[in-house]
Amino acid sequence: MKRYSGQLASLFRTFSDPNGSNKAALIAEIPDMDAFQELMKSDAAADAMKQDGVKPETLLVLSEGQ
Repeated sequence: MKRYSGQLASLFRTFSDPNGSNKAALIAEIPDMDAFQELMKSDAAADAMKQDGVKPETLLVLSEGQ
């Protein structure tokens, strides 16, 4: 969801499966997780994921361990 970069997240790092599957990972610094979670529930996020071929049911959001 590149259109939101700089507003809710920064320092993006992307990863892809070296074996060629369609699995991917993203690391992003998200200073306000509540705002990010609200964004992810929005129609704009749903539209962006659909356009990018992301299946929302496959998303796994993790937080850095404390």
